[in-house]
Amino acid sequence: MRTALALLLFVTTFAAQAASYQWKSDHHAISIDVVPITGGDQFNVTIVDVATGATLASPHLVAASGTQAEWTDDTGERRIHLVLRATGQDLIATAELSKGDTMEERIQTTWSTGPRHVMDLSSDLRVSGDVKAPRLIHRVEPVYPEEARKARITGVVIVKAVITREGKVKDAVVLKPVPMLNDAALAAVKQWTFEPGTLNGQPVDVVFDLAVNFSLTPKPADH
Repeated sequence: MRTALALLLFVTTFAAQAASYQWKSDHHAISIDVVPITGGDQFNVTIVDVATGATLASPHLVAASGTQAEWTDDTGERRIHLVLRATGQDLIATAELSKGDTMEERIQTTWSTGPRHVMDLSSDLRVSGDVKAPRLIHRVEPVYPEEARKARITGVVIVKAVITREGKVKDAVVLKPVPMLNDAALAAVKQWTFEPGTLNGQPVDVVFDLAVNFSLTPKPADH
């Protein structure tokens, strides 16, 4: 079985709110046109065999806002199972293609669909040389989204943050996303406090990368 994982591959806006998303591996390609409709979204999907150029499936799915669309086709020699979900900030797709008992490929990918927040880093320093890193003194653990827990999604979200000379998080953006976990990571990081970074011994605003881990493995109890 081949497993493919991808993040934010290609996005083309073709109308005021509709957009097209594409993903491709060595074996399969998926394109998804998302069309906003009253109360939700319509997903027009095309799945292609890269080697032959043949269209394997072209389903049209509809999902209410905040819910997932699911589709399965097992009428031919190949079984295709597809799950799509638009969260308002991300489009998340999972596709499984199999023949008989053999899984050909499992695809997991997410595209950012919300407006991109751009940090102003013009007046902030990066940790290097005489600029010393801030030290975390108070960490708030993220609230695990229930839908991500049910889907057993885990991973490490990397957040780029501006930490002020007072040790507060002034701004933050997701640098390395994980589907369904990004908002929870940002919400947690914005509550963290630090011993500030310094330049020549004086507190300064610095840009610093932070890791937020989401795991379904229970943490060992403190003794």
